[in-house]
Amino acid sequence: MNHRQLVRRAIDHQHSPVPPRGEICIGPGFIEKLLGRPYRGLADRQETIAALGLDLVVVSTDLALPAGLQPESAIREIEWWRQRTDLYILVLVTGPFRGGLDHIPFEQYCRLTLKAPQEILELSSRAARDLVRLAKSCVRAGADGVIIGDDLACNRHTLLSPPVLRKMIFPFLQQSLESIRRTGAPVFFHSDGNINPVLADLAAMGFAGIHSLQPSAGMRIAEIKKRYGRELTLWGNIEFTAYPRKTAQELRARAVKIVAAAAAGGGFIFGSSTGLADDTPVDAVVGVYQRLREYSA
Repeated sequence: MNHRQLVRRAIDHQHSPVPPRGEICIGPGFIEKLLGRPYRGLADRQETIAALGLDLVVVSTDLALPAGLQPESAIREIEWWRQRTDLYILVLVTGPFRGGLDHIPFEQYCRLTLKAPQEILELSSRAARDLVRLAKSCVRAGADGVIIGDDLACNRHTLLSPPVLRKMIFPFLQQSLESIRRTGAPVFFHSDGNINPVLADLAAMGFAGIHSLQPSAGMRIAEIKKRYGRELTLWGNIEFTAYPRKTAQELRARAVKIVAAAAAGGGFIFGSSTGLADDTPVDAVVGVYQRLREYSA
Protein backbone atom coordinates (compact mmCIF):
# COMPACT_ATOMS: atom_id res chain seq x y z
CA MET A 1 0.00 0.00 0.00
CA ASN A 2 1.49 3.35 -0.97
CA HIS A 3 1.24 6.64 0.91
CA ARG A 4 -1.73 7.97 -1.06
CA GLN A 5 -3.69 4.77 -0.56
CA LEU A 6 -2.99 4.77 3.18
CA VAL A 7 -4.37 8.30 3.61
CA ARG A 8 -7.40 7.47 1.47
CA ARG A 9 -8.14 4.48 3.69
CA ALA A 10 -8.06 6.73 6.75
CA ILE A 11 -10.43 9.27 5.17
CA ASP A 12 -12.73 6.40 4.17
CA HIS A 13 -12.68 5.20 7.81
CA GLN A 14 -10.90 1.97 7.00
CA HIS A 15 -8.55 0.69 9.68
CA SER A 16 -4.83 0.25 8.99
CA PRO A 17 -2.30 -1.34 11.40
CA VAL A 18 -0.27 1.87 11.35
CA PRO A 19 -2.20 5.13 10.84
CA PRO A 20 -1.03 7.64 8.23
CA ARG A 21 1.14 10.52 9.36
CA GLY A 22 1.35 14.10 8.12
CA GLU A 23 2.25 17.66 9.04
CA ILE A 24 0.29 20.70 7.89
CA CYS A 25 3.54 22.64 7.46
CA ILE A 26 7.29 22.08 7.81
CA GLY A 27 9.44 25.17 8.14
CA PRO A 28 12.73 25.56 6.26
CA GLY A 29 14.52 26.11 9.58
CA PHE A 30 13.29 22.76 10.87
CA ILE A 31 14.42 21.07 7.66
CA GLU A 32 17.87 22.66 7.96
CA LYS A 33 18.29 21.39 11.52
CA LEU A 34 17.12 17.90 10.61
CA LEU A 35 19.30 17.57 7.51
CA GLY A 36 22.26 19.55 8.85
CA ARG A 37 22.61 21.86 5.83
CA PRO A 38 21.04 25.00 4.33
CA TYR A 39 17.57 24.54 2.88
CA ARG A 40 17.71 24.04 -0.88
CA GLY A 41 14.09 23.60 -1.88
CA LEU A 42 11.51 20.92 -2.50
CA ALA A 43 14.00 18.05 -2.72
CA ASP A 44 15.04 18.79 0.87
CA ARG A 45 11.38 18.91 1.91
CA GLN A 46 10.88 15.54 0.25
CA GLU A 47 13.90 14.11 2.09
CA THR A 48 12.51 15.40 5.40
CA ILE A 49 9.08 13.87 4.75
CA ALA A 50 10.77 10.53 3.98
CA ALA A 51 12.99 10.74 7.08
CA LEU A 52 9.96 11.25 9.33
CA GLY A 53 7.91 8.60 7.53
CA LEU A 54 5.10 10.97 6.53
CA ASP A 55 2.38 10.02 4.08
CA LEU A 56 1.14 13.40 2.89
CA VAL A 57 2.36 16.82 1.89
CA VAL A 58 0.55 20.14 2.18
CA VAL A 59 0.99 22.88 -0.40
CA SER A 60 0.00 26.20 1.16
CA THR A 61 -1.55 29.15 -0.64
CA ASP A 62 -1.93 31.07 2.65
CA LEU A 63 0.36 34.06 2.12
CA ALA A 64 0.29 34.80 5.85
CA LEU A 65 2.44 31.69 6.35
CA PRO A 66 6.19 31.56 5.55
CA ALA A 67 5.65 28.80 2.98
CA GLY A 68 2.55 30.38 1.44
CA LEU A 69 2.57 30.50 -2.37
CA GLN A 70 0.87 32.49 -5.06
CA PRO A 71 -1.59 30.38 -7.10
CA GLU A 72 0.72 29.80 -10.08
CA SER A 73 3.56 28.69 -7.81
CA ALA A 74 1.25 26.43 -5.81
CA ILE A 75 0.08 24.69 -8.98
CA ARG A 76 3.67 24.14 -10.10
CA GLU A 77 4.52 22.67 -6.69
CA ILE A 78 1.52 20.34 -6.78
CA GLU A 79 2.65 19.11 -10.19
CA TRP A 80 6.19 18.60 -8.82
CA TRP A 81 4.96 16.38 -5.98
CA ARG A 82 2.59 14.50 -8.27
CA GLN A 83 5.31 13.66 -10.76
CA ARG A 84 7.90 12.55 -8.21
CA THR A 85 6.07 10.93 -5.29
CA ASP A 86 3.06 8.87 -4.25
CA LEU A 87 2.35 11.19 -1.31
CA TYR A 88 -1.21 12.31 -0.71
CA ILE A 89 -1.27 15.99 -1.72
CA LEU A 90 -3.40 18.51 0.15
CA VAL A 91 -3.69 22.18 -0.73
CA LEU A 92 -4.30 24.72 2.04
CA VAL A 93 -6.56 27.64 1.12
CA THR A 94 -7.69 30.56 3.28
CA GLY A 95 -11.26 30.43 4.60
CA PRO A 96 -13.93 33.16 4.57
CA PHE A 97 -13.15 34.46 8.07
CA ARG A 98 -9.39 34.75 7.57
CA GLY A 99 -9.98 35.97 4.05
CA GLY A 100 -12.01 38.87 5.38
CA LEU A 101 -9.30 39.72 7.88
CA ASP A 102 -6.85 40.11 5.00
CA HIS A 103 -8.71 43.37 4.20
CA ILE A 104 -9.44 44.95 7.58
CA PRO A 105 -8.02 44.74 11.13
CA PHE A 106 -9.67 42.39 13.59
CA GLU A 107 -10.97 45.17 15.86
CA GLN A 108 -12.69 46.88 12.92
CA TYR A 109 -14.03 43.54 11.74
CA CYS A 110 -15.65 42.94 15.14
CA ARG A 111 -17.24 46.40 15.13
CA LEU A 112 -18.67 45.83 11.66
CA THR A 113 -20.36 42.60 12.75
CA LEU A 114 -22.53 44.84 14.95
CA LYS A 115 -22.75 48.12 13.05
CA ALA A 116 -22.52 47.10 9.39
CA PRO A 117 -23.04 43.32 9.12
CA GLN A 118 -23.66 43.54 5.38
CA GLU A 119 -20.04 44.55 4.89
CA ILE A 120 -18.89 41.41 6.69
CA LEU A 121 -21.24 39.28 4.61
CA GLU A 122 -19.78 40.79 1.44
CA LEU A 123 -16.21 40.15 2.64
CA SER A 124 -17.08 36.55 3.48
CA SER A 125 -18.77 36.03 0.12
CA ARG A 126 -15.81 37.41 -1.80
CA ALA A 127 -13.33 35.31 0.19
CA ALA A 128 -15.43 32.19 -0.39
CA ARG A 129 -15.51 32.74 -4.15
CA ASP A 130 -11.74 33.22 -4.19
CA LEU A 131 -11.01 30.10 -2.17
CA VAL A 132 -13.28 27.92 -4.29
CA ARG A 133 -11.69 29.14 -7.52
CA LEU A 134 -8.20 28.49 -6.17
CA ALA A 135 -9.05 25.11 -4.65
CA LYS A 136 -10.58 23.84 -7.89
CA SER A 137 -7.52 24.95 -9.87
CA CYS A 138 -5.27 23.05 -7.48
CA VAL A 139 -7.41 19.90 -7.66
CA ARG A 140 -7.22 20.04 -11.46
CA ALA A 141 -3.44 20.30 -11.14
CA GLY A 142 -3.29 17.10 -9.10
CA ALA A 143 -4.12 17.87 -5.47
CA ASP A 144 -5.94 14.95 -3.83
CA GLY A 145 -7.73 17.05 -1.23
CA VAL A 146 -8.24 20.52 0.18
CA ILE A 147 -7.81 22.12 3.61
CA ILE A 148 -9.79 25.27 4.34
CA GLY A 149 -7.75 27.12 6.96
CA ASP A 150 -9.80 29.52 9.05
CA ASP A 151 -8.44 30.04 12.57
CA LEU A 152 -11.69 30.70 14.40
CA ALA A 153 -10.53 30.48 18.00
CA CYS A 154 -7.99 31.24 20.67
CA ASN A 155 -7.17 28.80 23.45
CA ARG A 156 -10.25 29.69 25.49
CA HIS A 157 -13.05 30.49 23.04
CA THR A 158 -14.00 31.30 19.46
CA LEU A 159 -12.90 34.73 18.24
CA LEU A 160 -16.44 35.56 17.18
CA SER A 161 -19.41 34.25 19.12
CA PRO A 162 -20.94 31.03 17.78
CA PRO A 163 -24.17 32.87 16.77
CA VAL A 164 -22.15 35.41 14.75
CA LEU A 165 -20.13 32.63 13.11
CA ARG A 166 -23.33 30.82 12.19
CA LYS A 167 -24.76 33.94 10.60
CA MET A 168 -21.76 35.55 8.90
CA ILE A 169 -19.16 32.83 8.27
CA PHE A 170 -20.63 29.36 8.23
CA PRO A 171 -23.07 29.82 5.32
CA PHE A 172 -20.12 30.76 3.09
CA LEU A 173 -18.01 27.96 4.52
CA GLN A 174 -20.82 25.53 3.70
CA GLN A 175 -21.15 26.86 0.15
CA SER A 176 -17.40 26.61 -0.38
CA LEU A 177 -17.30 23.07 0.93
CA GLU A 178 -20.16 21.91 -1.27
CA SER A 179 -18.67 23.48 -4.39
CA ILE A 180 -15.23 21.91 -3.84
CA ARG A 181 -16.69 18.51 -2.97
CA ARG A 182 -18.29 18.38 -6.41
CA THR A 183 -14.76 17.89 -7.80
CA GLY A 184 -14.55 14.63 -5.82
CA ALA A 185 -11.86 15.98 -3.51
CA PRO A 186 -12.32 15.56 0.25
CA VAL A 187 -12.21 18.80 2.23
CA PHE A 188 -10.65 19.25 5.67
CA PHE A 189 -11.11 22.18 8.02
CA HIS A 190 -8.24 23.66 10.02
CA SER A 191 -8.50 25.88 13.05
CA ASP A 192 -6.26 26.24 16.04
CA GLY A 193 -7.77 26.95 19.44
CA ASN A 194 -10.90 25.81 21.24
CA ILE A 195 -13.51 25.07 18.57
CA ASN A 196 -15.56 22.78 20.81
CA PRO A 197 -18.54 25.21 20.77
CA VAL A 198 -18.85 24.90 16.97
CA LEU A 199 -17.51 21.41 16.34
CA ALA A 200 -21.01 20.04 15.83
CA ASP A 201 -21.65 22.75 13.21
CA LEU A 202 -18.50 21.82 11.31
CA ALA A 203 -19.28 18.10 11.44
CA ALA A 204 -22.82 18.73 10.16
CA MET A 205 -21.48 20.68 7.15
CA GLY A 206 -19.90 17.53 5.74
CA PHE A 207 -16.17 18.13 6.11
CA ALA A 208 -14.08 15.02 5.60
CA GLY A 209 -11.90 15.89 8.56
CA ILE A 210 -10.65 18.40 11.11
CA HIS A 211 -7.05 19.41 11.67
CA SER A 212 -5.34 20.82 14.74
CA LEU A 213 -7.37 19.54 17.70
CA GLN A 214 -5.08 21.56 19.93
CA PRO A 215 -4.92 19.82 23.32
CA SER A 216 -3.80 22.93 25.23
CA ALA A 217 -7.04 24.56 24.04
CA GLY A 218 -9.20 21.80 25.51
CA MET A 219 -9.56 19.66 22.39
CA ARG A 220 -9.70 16.13 23.88
CA ILE A 221 -9.28 13.66 21.06
CA ALA A 222 -10.76 10.63 22.84
CA GLU A 223 -14.01 12.51 23.48
CA ILE A 224 -14.09 13.96 19.96
CA LYS A 225 -13.53 10.48 18.48
CA LYS A 226 -16.51 9.12 20.42
CA ARG A 227 -18.80 11.94 19.30
CA TYR A 228 -17.65 12.58 15.74
CA GLY A 229 -15.41 9.68 14.80
CA ARG A 230 -17.89 8.25 12.32
CA GLU A 231 -18.22 11.56 10.47
CA LEU A 232 -14.79 13.18 10.66
CA THR A 233 -11.21 12.14 10.09
CA LEU A 234 -9.28 13.54 13.05
CA TRP A 235 -5.79 14.89 12.37
CA GLY A 236 -3.39 16.34 14.93
CA ASN A 237 -3.53 16.66 18.74
CA ILE A 238 0.15 16.49 19.66
CA GLU A 239 2.02 19.69 20.55
CA PHE A 240 5.78 19.61 20.14
CA THR A 241 5.86 23.13 21.59
CA ALA A 242 5.32 21.44 24.99
CA TYR A 243 9.00 20.37 24.86
CA PRO A 244 11.11 20.74 27.03
CA ARG A 245 8.34 21.27 29.62
CA LYS A 246 7.38 17.75 28.64
CA THR A 247 10.31 15.41 28.07
CA ALA A 248 10.88 13.58 24.81
CA GLN A 249 9.84 10.38 26.58
CA GLU A 250 6.58 11.98 27.70
CA LEU A 251 5.86 13.15 24.16
CA ARG A 252 6.45 9.64 22.81
CA ALA A 253 4.06 8.25 25.41
CA ARG A 254 1.53 10.94 24.50
CA ALA A 255 1.78 9.97 20.83
CA VAL A 256 1.01 6.33 21.62
CA LYS A 257 -1.94 7.42 23.77
CA ILE A 258 -3.34 9.54 20.93
CA VAL A 259 -3.09 6.67 18.45
CA ALA A 260 -4.71 4.27 20.90
CA ALA A 261 -7.61 6.68 21.44
CA ALA A 262 -8.25 7.71 17.84
CA ALA A 263 -6.89 5.24 15.27
CA ALA A 264 -9.29 2.34 15.66
CA GLY A 265 -11.62 2.04 12.68
CA GLY A 266 -9.70 4.54 10.59
CA GLY A 267 -10.67 8.19 10.42
CA PHE A 268 -7.37 9.33 11.95
CA ILE A 269 -4.13 10.91 10.74
CA PHE A 270 -1.29 11.43 13.20
CA GLY A 271 0.42 14.81 13.24
CA SER A 272 1.06 17.90 15.29
CA SER A 273 -1.56 20.54 15.94
CA THR A 274 0.41 23.41 14.41
CA GLY A 275 3.03 21.89 12.12
CA LEU A 276 6.80 21.89 12.44
CA ALA A 277 7.96 25.49 12.73
CA ASP A 278 11.57 26.57 12.41
CA ASP A 279 12.06 26.40 16.19
CA THR A 280 10.34 23.03 16.74
CA PRO A 281 12.72 20.67 18.58
CA VAL A 282 14.00 18.19 16.03
CA ASP A 283 14.96 15.47 18.52
CA ALA A 284 11.48 15.43 20.04
CA VAL A 285 9.83 15.15 16.62
CA VAL A 286 12.17 12.42 15.38
CA GLY A 287 11.66 10.48 18.61
CA VAL A 288 7.89 10.59 18.33
CA TYR A 289 7.79 9.52 14.70
CA GLN A 290 10.31 6.75 15.35
CA ARG A 291 8.11 5.49 18.19
CA LEU A 292 5.11 5.42 15.87
CA ARG A 293 6.98 3.24 13.41
CA GLU A 294 7.34 0.68 16.18
CA TYR A 295 3.71 0.88 17.27
CA SER A 296 0.69 -0.83 15.71
CA ALA A 297 -2.76 0.41 16.61
